[in-house]
Amino acid sequence: VEDEDLIKIYGILLLQFDKNFSMEVLREAKYIAVSNTGRLRGVLDKDLKPIILVRPDSYHAILTNKGAVLLSKVSRPPKYRVIIKSSEVENIRGSKSLLAPVVINADTAIRSGDEVLVVDESDKLLGYGKARLSGYEIVSVKRGEVVRMRGWIDYAS
Repeated sequence: VEDEDLIKIYGILLLQFDKNFSMEVLREAKYIAVSNTGRLRGVLDKDLKPIILVRPDSYHAILTNKGAVLLSKVSRPPKYRVIIKSSEVENIRGSKSLLAPVVINADTAIRSGDEVLVVDESDKLLGYGKARLSGYEIVSVKRGEVVRMRGWIDYAS
């Protein structure tokens, strides 16, 4: 892992998330994935599993399962979270879209396009995705897609 790449990753994460998450990702990082053209592609752990991926066109960090679990551990609720009804979890698990009727609350600091965590009322991490609306709009709209899901956390494995 080169120092220059670590500084770039730290800057990207600091811009999108916060210092705690940025430092935790760097602690877990064992390898930095770089394309043939020298662009950052992601951060990998010791088992070569991605923690975060980096979009080559915009340099935005994208959460993976491991990254979502880390973010959930180091951030305090309601930060980065969209809270859904516990009674609806089984009905929506595995879907590609999180729709407004199942949402109870959301972090008001969320902006459209941010990476978010989807949790139930007891703050159990269920999945992660990309916010389609701001946090305020997520809570106020009555219908439509509010989060484009990237993945669901599977606790069975």
